[in-house]
Amino acid sequence: MSNKMGGYRTGRRWTEEDFQFLKENYTSLGPAQCAKTLGASYHSTQAQARKLGLRMFRSKPWSKEDVEFLKENFPTKLTAYCAKKLGRTWDATHKKANSLGL
Repeated sequence: MSNKMGGYRTGRRWTEEDFQFLKENYTSLGPAQCAKTLGASYHSTQAQARKLGLRMFRSKPWSKEDVEFLKENFPTKLTAYCAKKLGRTWDATHKKANSLGL
């Protein structure tokens, strides 16, 4: 996982624990959040996910109900909570909230 300084893993090899984390979380958290948690760069995380056969799928369009849920819950709930309830990635949820000015 991330180094003790909280920065990138300069020169550190990916471990089996890191790969397992990606397998369990990549499609739900997305590459940016996984990279942050693992202390890796966004691009390195994407490359390792591809090697593992993990892919992000195009998201479905945001329905009026999804947008309303986000407007009601995002200001007081964590992004991860909203993402899970909506069946979307952390990245997609965070980007949509930003686009809505939340």
